[in-house]
Amino acid sequence: MKKLLLVLLSIFAFSTYGQIFTGSGTYYVGNDGTAPGGTNPHWKYLSGAFAAIDTAGILTGDVTLYITSSIVDTNHAALMVNTNGFNLLIKPLAGTVDTITSLKTTDNAGVSGLVIIGGNLLNMTNIIPTNNVTIDGSNTVGGITKDLIFQTRSTANLNTNALRIFGEANHCTIKNVRVVPLNAVTYGLSVTTRFINATNYTADSLIIENCDIINNSNAGQVIGLSNSGTPTAVPTGIIIRNNYLEGRNRGIFLNYCGNIDIYNNEISMTQPTTGFQTNGIFAYVIGASATDSNYVINIYNNKITKLSTGNAAATDYGAIGINIIGRGKYYVYNNMIGGFATTTTSTDANFKIHGIRVASAVSYANIAYNTIQLPNLTYTPGLGTQEYAAFSITNGYDTLLNNIVVVEQATDTAFAIIRGTSGTMYSNFNDLYVTGSSLTGKFGTTLTPTLTDWRTASGQDSASVTKAVNFVSPIDLHLTGTSIGDMDLAGTPIAWATKDFDGNIRDAGKPYMGADERPESPLPVELISFGASVQGNVVSLSWSTSTEINNSGFEVEKKVNGTWSKIGFVKGNGTTTQMHDYSFVDNNVSGLVSYRLRQVDLDGSYTYTKEVEVNASVPEKFELSQNYPNPFNPNTTIKFNIPNDMKVKLEVYSINGELVNTLVDDYKLAGSYEYNFNASNLASGTYIYRLTAGANVISKKMTLMK
Repeated sequence: MKKLLLVLLSIFAFSTYGQIFTGSGTYYVGNDGTAPGGTNPHWKYLSGAFAAIDTAGILTGDVTLYITSSIVDTNHAALMVNTNGFNLLIKPLAGTVDTITSLKTTDNAGVSGLVIIGGNLLNMTNIIPTNNVTIDGSNTVGGITKDLIFQTRSTANLNTNALRIFGEANHCTIKNVRVVPLNAVTYGLSVTTRFINATNYTADSLIIENCDIINNSNAGQVIGLSNSGTPTAVPTGIIIRNNYLEGRNRGIFLNYCGNIDIYNNEISMTQPTTGFQTNGIFAYVIGASATDSNYVINIYNNKITKLSTGNAAATDYGAIGINIIGRGKYYVYNNMIGGFATTTTSTDANFKIHGIRVASAVSYANIAYNTIQLPNLTYTPGLGTQEYAAFSITNGYDTLLNNIVVVEQATDTAFAIIRGTSGTMYSNFNDLYVTGSSLTGKFGTTLTPTLTDWRTASGQDSASVTKAVNFVSPIDLHLTGTSIGDMDLAGTPIAWATKDFDGNIRDAGKPYMGADERPESPLPVELISFGASVQGNVVSLSWSTSTEINNSGFEVEKKVNGTWSKIGFVKGNGTTTQMHDYSFVDNNVSGLVSYRLRQVDLDGSYTYTKEVEVNASVPEKFELSQNYPNPFNPNTTIKFNIPNDMKVKLEVYSINGELVNTLVDDYKLAGSYEYNFNASNLASGTYIYRLTAGANVISKKMTLMK
């Protein structure tokens, strides 16, 4: 019976315009289009063209199918052929913009889908690998216009897939198309691993790029990688890039997946219905067994512009930007996640809204340079198991570096970060900024309102900050205003993430936190110390930099009787990520004088340092002044006087007596001295600075408050 149906399909395919497929060459498909030369297309329907190719069974050369007009097809278009190392290309004819509409109301008996690559209408048992197929929706060669549209019928249908890659379909590409189901489907575009007769059929080395894909099914996926049967292997080498994805339930769903790169996609998700979660990217099952933990999942440079939920069900539902519950090694970076909204007033304990969630005990997640904004929402989060958090890290082996988090819940409690007590986590150099009644974090069951509280409970984020950030808009999380050039947003270099969301090279020494590096305004020369010492009538200035960008040098200025004048110039080191020490000596000084540095860039722009004041007269007594400012963040100045030449040591200790820094350990002449202390690598708290000079010892307390 199956053989008879295939014969009937092939007769239909051949008889449409009297064309027989010869195994290679160029062909034309269209309901009412005209092929070059004014002739009729070879087939009216894409289903007829595919049936003819399937019947031939093997390609003898490259094949191109040009779509000459919009097509209303009454059947599924299913392609399963041995391409024999040749290429098969499907694209619109130059100058045409074509829509392929299926009027099919139900799934076929074999492989379900409206347009299928790698499947047959009647045979999903004897799979024929269908490799090297490209669907290119642009009507120009090498173009990026989207001139080919796939859509379902507008009335009710039971089709589960609009566009489908099935079984073994290696080295295939779907690009420049629009997939717009006019009624509910399970997948807008699906990639299915087939396991049958103890054999895995996987679609390796697949590219999905520059497509617009929409699926407004409450329970559907926009792009889904899933399975038929229970495979023991998964597709690898998958690339999903530069797409616009719009849906309700899951933007990208990874279920039975191996190595994959997901980048430069824009995702907008709106779930109006209760009982369904909405996810931007959902990594559900990675690998095919519990031992598959070595697959690498790269998720970067994606922009999630909307995550709206109307759910109020008593289940683990809500809105999640990137949801990781599958095993594997993840690199999640340079993503902008915003646009959270809700139409529910749910107070259910399981209701969750997360920017990035990691809930897998066998995942290794490297999370860096992401920007997440959680606005003030109308629903009522609580302090139980209900969660409204930028980060929810409950399991795994995870690293969080250089992220910007803004949580703006005004009247109810929410969190910048939630951390379970299982697994391991290293978190640092993040901006964890909260407003209203939001808390910095929750560690286990311990609530941590402030960054200091979070550090105490978690032992993390010693170099992190809490700083307000200016974004272009709630859905465009590029930096703007005073956040450009803000040294408080300086992070730490990461070897595996050297570019930002826009592809700009990150600063090698002090990159910005978050997804956006601002190349037009690099973080400036960072001066980590500037001090002066007096020996008789000689003043010695010394300063150090940790990084320099376009630094021409330093003009040394001196103030006497209220007037500043330039007394020297010290050449800088251009652009460098290495620490450099500088010095300048001013002779024959008397009385009270002040100094400052005018740091000049190569383009002529400049900035001034703070002033340092010295008294060139010999002090009468041994003295240690209170640091200024105090409290401080992260720089403060410490001054002391010694009336005689002697060995001097100036040290900083933690409140527990641990030595954290030695500022001076040298023989000094009688005079007044001033040193800058930079505590950017220390946690907030009380510290003790101690001066030892000969038999004299003086200690004072100072407070670092970040």
